Amino acid sequence: MLATVATITIGFGMSHSRSSQMNDPKCDSKAAIGLPDLSPFGYDLFFQVSQTTDKPNILLSPFSIASALALVLAGATPNSTCQTQIQSVLSISSHSQISSLSQQIIQPSSDADADTNLDDVGGGKAVQLTSANGLWIKESILKPYIEIAQDVHNSEVSPLPDTFDPIDAYISKKTNGMIKNILEGPIDGLTRAILINAIYFKGTWKDKFDRDLTKEGIFKNNIGEHRKAMFMEDTRKIQIATDVKELGQASIVSIEYGAEDASSFDGKEGDSAFCALFLLPPKNTSDSLSNVFSSLAKISKRGILGTTSLKDILVNNMQHKRVHLVLPRFRISYGTESLKPQLKSMGMHKAFGGEEGFLQMSDDPQLYLDDVFHKAVMEVTEEGTVASAATAVRMKKGSTSQPPKEMIFDRPFGMVVLHTPSMTPLFVARVDDPEFF
Repeated sequence: MLATVATITIGFGMSHSRSSQMNDPKCDSKAAIGLPDLSPFGYDLFFQVSQTTDKPNILLSPFSIASALALVLAGATPNSTCQTQIQSVLSISSHSQISSLSQQIIQPSSDADADTNLDDVGGGKAVQLTSANGLWIKESILKPYIEIAQDVHNSEVSPLPDTFDPIDAYISKKTNGMIKNILEGPIDGLTRAILINAIYFKGTWKDKFDRDLTKEGIFKNNIGEHRKAMFMEDTRKIQIATDVKELGQASIVSIEYGAEDASSFDGKEGDSAFCALFLLPPKNTSDSLSNVFSSLAKISKRGILGTTSLKDILVNNMQHKRVHLVLPRFRISYGTESLKPQLKSMGMHKAFGGEEGFLQMSDDPQLYLDDVFHKAVMEVTEEGTVASAATAVRMKKGSTSQPPKEMIFDRPFGMVVLHTPSMTPLFVARVDDPEFF
């Protein structure tokens, strides 16, 4: 399987890459060592997006988005409403917690760049995972902030270019060419920094599917359309739970990546670090599927309060059983889309325009978070999964004197000669094809 993500925060500038090949800790190890839990943020954001889009497919990387927003949080004014709101949305008390989580998930290695051939999914490596932070900045960004980005978040800093081309090249490199053109064209004069996080994940299923067993079938979507698809098929022992009431009666299967000694959720059968949960709603309707994700969001919030968490549900419900598994080969894409409305609905208001919100980043009180963009791609095959995503957060300087509005009459226009005291139109013209002299 393989997955890539890039998160861009437009407002700073620099880049870093970390990489790992992991076969061990548990998927839930962050809880065991007191690291932040991003599931409330991730599932809530996903649900907010699902409620506000008409697109059939949604694909987000909560880890990448949170990593970029951690760079934003590092520049927030101490004890400000802006800082408090970002902390609340991410369910953290400090930006450094995201860096600690990243270090736990991604063990540093000398193989810093995600340059592996996507066709060579195995290559002797169970899982390859890289994360890179980049900042592109104007001279107004404060040196102490830059040092925090470098020392705490392992970022590299570059001057802010005139166009997005160098930044796009960076994202493309860090995602092995999977994410391109998340933002294009010139960078306007009010932009002060662009922050980027790029994530790349590549791994194989613990048990690959036999290509010879893949066959054509029919995929029936929830609006009654029937489409041909190629379905992977196997009968194997895997973790499964059916009719899980906490998830709207959905059924779940878990497929592990990497090591052949796959683990159960209670850790008794091995220590596979990565897994994929496939959730099948009880009915083939849009509401039934939406209910699954709204339930995930509710459960993740309850987990913060110490009540039933998703891990509890999986431990209590998942059983290792023999399953006839039929899964389509598929590819989905999402974006580039703005996440600004959803983040504001989750409580992040002051960052998007509040004054004196980022005095740790710049001594300019008018610096603000302009927008957050996301783009993602995923592909699932017999070998594993390929997924990539990019999130862009643009930070700008407010201006009391806006640049002049351009009015260039180089195309047909209208004209009125007016007597202003009586507002009498003396002449009215449509200037479509005049004679020039």
